[in-house]
Amino acid sequence: MVSEPGPEHAFAALALLRCRDRMGPVLDAITEPRPYRSICTFDDAVREMESSAGRQWSRVLVNWLLETVMAQCEGQARAG
Repeated sequence: MVSEPGPEHAFAALALLRCRDRMGPVLDAITEPRPYRSICTFDDAVREMESSAGRQWSRVLVNWLLETVMAQCEGQARAG
């Protein structure tokens, strides 16, 4: 039996949206060209985020973002 969504579900959804809004731009910033460095690959960005998880960014948020992005990439690969 599935229960009705309660306040805890709304809080979790809001937390995920806020995480996306904060962590998504981090991934973009790492992979976009900058005047002081060349373009980083997606793999470079993943390594950077994983190495900084727990220090610069929340490990939970980094793991969530990377799992979400990887799942989207796998879904696109299957579809295309």
